[in-house]
Amino acid sequence: MFVNKSFAAGKTWDGGGGDYAWGTPANWSDDVVPTSSDDVTINGGIVRIDDIAGNVAGSLTLNGGTIYAYGPITISGDYYQTGGAVDNSFTYKAFNVGGSFNQTDGRFGYSNGPMILTLSGIGKTITHSPIFFAHLTMNGTYTAGSAINVNDLTVNLNKSLTLNAYDLVVGGTLSNSGTIILSSGAFTSSSTTAITNAGVMTGGSGAWDFNGALTNNLGATINAPTSNWFQSARGFANLGTTNIFSGTFTLDGNAGGNFNPGGISFSNFNDYHWDGIVTLQSAFTVLGDANFNIGWGGYQSLQCTTGVYPITIYGNFSHAQGGLYGMTFTFLGNNKTITHTGGDLSAPLVIDGNMNFSQTGASLGGQTVTINSTKSLTLLTGVSGSAVWQNNGTFNLSTGNFDSNGTFTSSSTGAVNQSGGKWYQSAAFLNQGSFVATAGDFIIDDRYYNNFNPGGATFYNFLYSKNDGYATLQSNFDVTNDVTINNTYYSLTGPYTVNVGGNFYVNSGGVTSITFNLTGNNKTYSHTGGSMASTINFKGNISADQTGGSLSSTYTVDSGVVVTLTSDNTIAGVTWVNNGTIITNSYDIVGLL
Repeated sequence: MFVNKSFAAGKTWDGGGGDYAWGTPANWSDDVVPTSSDDVTINGGIVRIDDIAGNVAGSLTLNGGTIYAYGPITISGDYYQTGGAVDNSFTYKAFNVGGSFNQTDGRFGYSNGPMILTLSGIGKTITHSPIFFAHLTMNGTYTAGSAINVNDLTVNLNKSLTLNAYDLVVGGTLSNSGTIILSSGAFTSSSTTAITNAGVMTGGSGAWDFNGALTNNLGATINAPTSNWFQSARGFANLGTTNIFSGTFTLDGNAGGNFNPGGISFSNFNDYHWDGIVTLQSAFTVLGDANFNIGWGGYQSLQCTTGVYPITIYGNFSHAQGGLYGMTFTFLGNNKTITHTGGDLSAPLVIDGNMNFSQTGASLGGQTVTINSTKSLTLLTGVSGSAVWQNNGTFNLSTGNFDSNGTFTSSSTGAVNQSGGKWYQSAAFLNQGSFVATAGDFIIDDRYYNNFNPGGATFYNFLYSKNDGYATLQSNFDVTNDVTINNTYYSLTGPYTVNVGGNFYVNSGGVTSITFNLTGNNKTYSHTGGSMASTINFKGNISADQTGGSLSSTYTVDSGVVVTLTSDNTIAGVTWVNNGTIITNSYDIVGLL
């Protein structure tokens, strides 16, 4: 049996009065009702605390029996429970303890009738058994001697609950105006009831898992755990200070709400909420990785509805599912990767570091993608979509298909390096910087009327393959290898110059008012269909095959150059100016001056 040495007098319940009432003198061993100076022991029987004032004890030890707390009781010192039960019959009466609370066995409250427990001691402990149901108010400073699992928790101003290595579980309302400290224990709020912090909450190596909306009030502080923090997407508002030193913050749950991080710098960030729309209400930063895998039906999202809030990311970024709308993503990492495998990514992307991009099974929306000066973006796979691209830094394509249905602009500080893959350009293209391709194809395609301003770019292979609509050439460009014209009726229109180092094929469609300088040796010029209304200057030895299409062109053979016919060249509309050598091989030729 526990002995409390703080008080001189001791009383034991004997039930001699026969009415079970705490306030009946004959129910006590000395036939005197306990005072606030008495150590009280109950070893068995039924004890009823009526709803009257004056139910007090210096300390209380419950070893057996049942206390029915129909009214309030105040214990000046410690409470000990090694067995028995405390019930309150749904009346939620106050159980006030001024010392330590030590329950090692027995039952305190019951699931549908929790006790209203207020602890008011200074430098005391709280320990409870697994059968413990209470609305707990901390009106003192306490250290846990066991895991704490309560229905509701209120920590008042200047008061504290220190868990150390023990877990804290709150099943209902959590309101903190004081201090809650955990070192290695987990912190769980299992209810969807809102959580309010107006004081200090400090975590350790144990995870936090909050199923209700959390508000960190102005002037309050949260020191996040060093492991994982799972926060319900029902709501999060950081109006005070939230310090996150390591670990991962994860939005989860099956309901949307407002997310107001208030400029927090997260170590790592996940949005894994699986239902509802989460509305972003302020900016935040992710020092590590950010992952977005939202929803299960395609209609769940993280979005801005008022204002455009920036999300700044220093690590890797992945988007697998759900929608991302209205915010701006800025990437400052070096040799980090943007991975897009699903979902609607329609937020502007700003590359302010040296980033990689990998996309499979997804496409970009109509947002802008900006690569800042001296920064770079390297495509690891194909990338598609209708994004508008602004390159002020370096854009690298080495593999896969870059399918740009939006405009692509590379400024005077921009550089584009293509070492492989296929570049499909459907909308307008403007290059004012450097564009050098050492391998791969550049293809103008799709059904739009657009301007094509390569700005002296060097392509490796160039294909004009539009289904519909004119493309207007607005500057010169070079092609190291082959040029293929393979479009429908509508043409590529000049007047500018294209230098071709490889073969030149005109299969269908049209080319108008462009000068082509064919500089390669032992190459082929083949015109099998389409309209050629341009100038061709043969500056390298070449084989010429003219078997179809229509002509309104001038062909000039430079001095020292040999053109070898491999078919009849008898289509009207061509004028040959020969300053070199034409070997006809007995084929017919027309238009030779």
